[in-house]
Amino acid sequence: MSSRLSPLQRFDNAAQHHGGRPQSSLRLSCSRLEKIRFLLVGAGVFVVDFSLFLILTNLLELQFMLARSIAFLIAVVVSWLVNRNWTFSRRLAQPKLKQLTKSLSVAIAAASMNLLTFYAVNTVLFEWVANLIVANFIGFALGVLAGLIVNWLGANYWTFNNIESQ
Repeated sequence: MSSRLSPLQRFDNAAQHHGGRPQSSLRLSCSRLEKIRFLLVGAGVFVVDFSLFLILTNLLELQFMLARSIAFLIAVVVSWLVNRNWTFSRRLAQPKLKQLTKSLSVAIAAASMNLLTFYAVNTVLFEWVANLIVANFIGFALGVLAGLIVNWLGANYWTFNNIESQ
C-alpha cells in the first residue's frame, strides 16, 4: 500500500514515525523531488516564454525587444506561481508581493548570467572553433546551464526559503 503513496506522502509518513522531524535522508528525498519539480517547471515556463514571444512578434507584430520583455515578465510570474504552489509548496509562504519581487530579481540575475556566459564563451570560441554554429551551440548550452544554476540557488535559498526574517 505504501508504494501507491506520492513521495511527499511517504515523506510525511516517515516524518511522523520519527517524532515529527524528518531525518536527513528524508530531507534529501524531498530536496530531490523539489529539484525535479523545479526542472519540470523550468521546461514548461520555457515553452510558455518562447510561445508568447513568437505570438507577440509574429501575430501581434510587436517590436522584438518589447515582445521579449513582455514574454519574460509573464514567464517570471508563471514560474513564481507554479514554484510557489507546487515545487516549494511544503515551505513556509512569504508575503506574495515580496516573494514575487525576489523571484523577478533572481530571474534577472539568472538571465544576466545566461547572456554573459553566452557572450563570453562565444567570444573565446570564435577564435578557436571554425564552425560558428558549434560555437553558438556551446555558448548557448553553457549560458542556459549558468542561468539554471543561478536560478536554482536563488529560488532555493532566497525566494522560497523557510526563513521568515528575510
